[in-house]
Amino acid sequence: MEKHQLLVAIANEEKKVLLISTDPASNLQDIFGQSLSNTPTKIDGIDNLFALKLDPEQATQHYIRRGMS
Repeated sequence: MEKHQLLVAIANEEKKVLLISTDPASNLQDIFGQSLSNTPTKIDGIDNLFALKLDPEQATQHYIRRGMS
């Protein structure tokens, strides 16, 4: 069983699942057929499954800005 299939199975059990990728070459957008960003996105057609593609550089800059406020 592929990892994404396991996540879908867990989500189908009515448990909320958030899949996070920090891989700049992630293929999650291809697997689920929709765009992902730094914000959790509900995966179409699968209740309780959300995904986000975290941009490490953008997240670092956000963290630095937040820490300096």
